[in-house]
Amino acid sequence: MSADKIVQRKAFRSLRQNLSQEEIANLSLAIEQQFKVFKKQLRLKKVALYWPFDQEVDAKLLIPELWQDQIETYLPRLRPDQSLEFALYSADTRCQANRFGIPEPKDPAKLASLETLDLLLIPLLAFDLQGHRLGMGAGFYDRTLSKIATHPKRALFLGLAYEIQKADSLCTDPWDIRLDAVMTEKHIYYFNEQGPL
Repeated sequence: MSADKIVQRKAFRSLRQNLSQEEIANLSLAIEQQFKVFKKQLRLKKVALYWPFDQEVDAKLLIPELWQDQIETYLPRLRPDQSLEFALYSADTRCQANRFGIPEPKDPAKLASLETLDLLLIPLLAFDLQGHRLGMGAGFYDRTLSKIATHPKRALFLGLAYEIQKADSLCTDPWDIRLDAVMTEKHIYYFNEQGPL
């Protein structure tokens, strides 16, 4: 990992951690409103999202929206190979904290094949307008996304972020997987030519 990437990660994490709980709640609600409009452009059956951690956008707010439209929702579970698998999440799903203290489905009745997901909502520390994403550094999402990045009918990779997380440019590594789009409280930034897939 480059020293520049470490510096960027520290700076953007500090920015995010300086947000108050009230600011996070308000910004996450604004992103939820963006998502309500956005999802109408897509035919969604299976959506993977995440449980917020360390001041991330509160993706949990989107779950009632998805359930209302009969869209299956999935949460990540850590795999031994340091990638993620996605387990069906419903109102009666029991969760337990993983080694980072993040809740994940305890006994998944159903795991989604990555190829069958329509939309993957992805947390991040920072993004740039080339679609590069800076994560927390463990590489879980890059390892996971790399498994389907070249699949012809793969899920849309959508980052959720606050506008303050937008960078002029990010340091990248060859294994970093680009996002298709990022949704903030103000904009949806598309990084492919066709817009919503």
